[in-house]
Amino acid sequence: MLFCSLVCLSACALVRLCACFGHSHDTDAFIQTTVRQAFSSTLITIAHRLQTVTDYDKVLVMEKGRCVEFDTPLNLIEANPPGYFASLVDAAGPQAALRLRASIREAATAQRAEGVTA
Repeated sequence: MLFCSLVCLSACALVRLCACFGHSHDTDAFIQTTVRQAFSSTLITIAHRLQTVTDYDKVLVMEKGRCVEFDTPLNLIEANPPGYFASLVDAAGPQAALRLRASIREAATAQRAEGVTA
């Protein structure tokens, strides 16, 4: 309960909402790069695209206002049995799921090399 309260409080402090769902992947990448450069501290993102969070330290997956998963993207896609996040990745289609999984693994490798611990 305390954790969810902290998440809600943090969300009130800094939430980046993208008002337009229809922008291109290039535009989304530009937005992500700009936001990450502007905010070097904790960043809470409400994402409409899985690609947005592939290199995040932690992902909180919510369904109907409740936390259903919270872990690193890599742990979430490698969970056995597969969880909610992994099912969302798979639902993107075979080719997109392969790209997303590769992106998550690449980001996790880069984070380990940089000494980032989640």
